[in-house]
Amino acid sequence: MSTNAQQDSKNNDHIHSESDEELLSQLNETRSEIKELNEKLMAEKKKANVFLSMYEDSDASNKKLQKELSTVCFEHQQVVNSTAWKLTKPLRAVGVLIKWLFSKIPGMRKLYSLIISIRTSGVRQTYRQIGYRFSRKHRAKSAKKSLKYTKAQIQNQRAHVFDYRPLISIVVPLFNTPYQFLSELVDSVKAQTYDHWELCFADGSDNL
Repeated sequence: MSTNAQQDSKNNDHIHSESDEELLSQLNETRSEIKELNEKLMAEKKKANVFLSMYEDSDASNKKLQKELSTVCFEHQQVVNSTAWKLTKPLRAVGVLIKWLFSKIPGMRKLYSLIISIRTSGVRQTYRQIGYRFSRKHRAKSAKKSLKYTKAQIQNQRAHVFDYRPLISIVVPLFNTPYQFLSELVDSVKAQTYDHWELCFADGSDNL
């Protein structure tokens, strides 16, 4: 074989070797991609199984609730159609009227609340609640009396000079606030003996 022929044969073998290596590399990349896709597929299958289990549980719970609702509706229908329910209709009408009177008349409203409290909580708990309300009102009145200052005390507070007088910012959010409440708020702040303050309103009312 001539030298040229041998060289051509070597070149062809080298080309085939490079082509085989490239095909092998592509094959390995394809296998890697297939593996990744299989892993993603398995993960999605797990998620699908979780959602399927949740759906089955929800469906079973829904069927159970529907069955319970059907039972309640059937029992309710039996009660409504019973003779005792029909005979007590006038009494129920009177009860509704009494409730309406209790809710409309101011004096009867408290009595109605008392009856309901005794009925739901018992006499002992109702007694405790009444005692707590009276004691709370008494403490509020006592605190209010203790916060009253004489004119001389107020004048002394206004005349006192502090070494450090920080600016106190009072931020008040407003939303459709009645004028009476707003006026009382401003008067209360203006009545303070410390005068280095600012009143800031953040109004989010509908009529802006």
